[in-house]
Amino acid sequence: MTPSANELAEQLEGAVAGEPADLKEITDALGKLADGAQPGIAVLLAEARAALESIQSRSAKNRDATLAAAIRFLRAAHVDGPAAEPAPVPAERVAAATTTFVIEEADRELAVEFVHEATDYVTQAEAAMLVLEGSPDDNEAVDTVFRAFHTVKGVSAMLGLDPIANFAHKAESLLSRVRAKEVRFIGKIADLSLASVDAIKALISGLKAALAGEQWLAPDLEELAAELVLATRLASRAPPAPVPDIPLPAAPKRAKAKAKAAPKQPPAELAAPTAAPEMELDAVHILVAAPAQPSAESPQAAIGPPPAAAPLQTGMKTADAAESSVRVRTERLDRLVDMVGELVIAHSMVRQDPTVVSGGHHDLSRKINHAGKIVRELQELAMSLRMVPLKPTFQKMVRVVRDTAQKSGKEVELLLSGEDTEIDRNMVDIVADPLVHMLRNAVDHGIETPDQRLSTGKRRNGTVKLSATHAGGNVIVELSDNGAGLDRSRIVRKAIERGLIESDAGMSDSDVFNLIFEPGFSTVEKVTDLSGRGVGMDVVRRNVQALNGRIEITSTLGSGTTFTLRLPLTLAVTDGMLVRVGGERYIVPMVNIRTSLRPTAENISTVAGKGELLLIRGELIPMFRLHRLFGVTASNVDATKALAVIVNGVEGQCAILVDELLGQQQVVAKPLGHTMGTIRGIAGGAILGDGRVGLILDTPEIIALARDDSRQPELAN
Repeated sequence: MTPSANELAEQLEGAVAGEPADLKEITDALGKLADGAQPGIAVLLAEARAALESIQSRSAKNRDATLAAAIRFLRAAHVDGPAAEPAPVPAERVAAATTTFVIEEADRELAVEFVHEATDYVTQAEAAMLVLEGSPDDNEAVDTVFRAFHTVKGVSAMLGLDPIANFAHKAESLLSRVRAKEVRFIGKIADLSLASVDAIKALISGLKAALAGEQWLAPDLEELAAELVLATRLASRAPPAPVPDIPLPAAPKRAKAKAKAAPKQPPAELAAPTAAPEMELDAVHILVAAPAQPSAESPQAAIGPPPAAAPLQTGMKTADAAESSVRVRTERLDRLVDMVGELVIAHSMVRQDPTVVSGGHHDLSRKINHAGKIVRELQELAMSLRMVPLKPTFQKMVRVVRDTAQKSGKEVELLLSGEDTEIDRNMVDIVADPLVHMLRNAVDHGIETPDQRLSTGKRRNGTVKLSATHAGGNVIVELSDNGAGLDRSRIVRKAIERGLIESDAGMSDSDVFNLIFEPGFSTVEKVTDLSGRGVGMDVVRRNVQALNGRIEITSTLGSGTTFTLRLPLTLAVTDGMLVRVGGERYIVPMVNIRTSLRPTAENISTVAGKGELLLIRGELIPMFRLHRLFGVTASNVDATKALAVIVNGVEGQCAILVDELLGQQQVVAKPLGHTMGTIRGIAGGAILGDGRVGLILDTPEIIALARDDSRQPELAN
């Protein structure tokens, strides 16, 4: 009869004490014991066997330490026979598809508050985990993570939210081992902890849906819960001292890419196994490499497989704990901003009243000007209340880079700057989606594999930089990488194959690079779960357009690519140029305006099939007449007596002819409403000082509308 793991462990303990033991016989017994064992137990037995084989082959550096490691594996396995289950472990289903949250009416308000607070705690925990993965000895990050899970567990238990409390307890138990320094936050421990964050997020979403009376299909977290329990058991048996370097069987080819990328730095630490029945047992290792140290060129650590480290300094370290705050419902805040906007409009109407403009009432004018200063300060204060820093959004991008780097087998260093830059709360979620797609592309397409980078004389780990700054009334978000860069010839070839262009004759690099924003466009030969379907960059352009912003691309083949997003600070207030066309007035967003000029006859030409063109700084750009697009009678039919406003669009620059520039001003943007519906070329409206409505132009849509207008080629009205 094959001995149990406990009996084999006792024999090895005797060997450590100097008693005779047949290691070969024990090794053979382990092989038989593993044949019918559960996957997770089989992994432990395989590791113990590998340790004993290293002693027999004399490749182990320290015989007693290696025996001690084998004993720990066997004690963790603790089975009574080849097909026995592990020692009783409660692996109950944490959230099955039938999971529901039963919330007492008296606790409803507390549950709503819990959703907000738990979301904040989990967000902080995720950011701290990414820091901790690169700096496993960061005690403050450990405390932040542990405190988050402990608080979520405690409050959810108090409210009777058992699915959340039970799962948070399992995650907290594993983190308690990290806190006690029994195991380091690297490798599998880090992966399990981050997966736990995602699980808690899903459970919180379920609670939020339950509070709203919506149905929710909960995730099946049973397997993850079991892995957490097994990892905790294994970690609890690990001594504080590092596990000795035990030679292990070679990994299969599909695992070599990640293993090769791991820096060989002692000491190795104990991490939990994952049940992987589809993999050969001798290829699953309990021991993983220690994390890479931060680059000497930057305080941030590298993100890549394995392990991926967080490039952020802990945000919790710089948080001002003494700063007090109050939680306000977003609808109340939005209502405040709307009312202040109405106040601005009302004051503008009073200021432009004929009684005031006439200048006959000096005291009244003085009082109105004084009130104007107060209104402007009130408007700025109200808008600042709705401004939030980009830091939480940037921290989410750390996880995106980490996971993408691991899946693609690359080593990537993410550098963040300007994360305290503020932007309108209503724009944050819209900005996040383009950043996700751009970062995934930067890692998956831009950054080369370590071997490719080394072959071209680069550092093995690539660098991605994400920054944000304020520039006037705009927010500039810049994403750059030092990867392979965009291949112009490859983009052109794909564009011709898809019928987007006939040739690249006369196209600038910017024109060619903008082709990657076309729906379905992709230069990737093979579709993977990361990319290749050609939908990501189309989303980027669509979302940036929705924000009345623009995106620019610069790239050098072999050196890298830079994406620059220029976005307004807020959508509630538009900084625009008021223009007149006939008897109508329109507002052109300043973020889209490059310059304005009065055309000359020599600079205007008409090309068959392309309409009117304007020569500016040696470049021919399309010229469109705004009065024709909207059916307005223009004051100046002669283009040389009108003004050309040069604006940016998705397809480059163009000139829009108007009669007069009335001046720059801030206006409160308003939607046109359901009655009007969507009007091409119009982004919204604003009430002007005289009480009339000025339409805000959607310049990219104006350009598209003008290109479709069959009346455009004629020069005369």
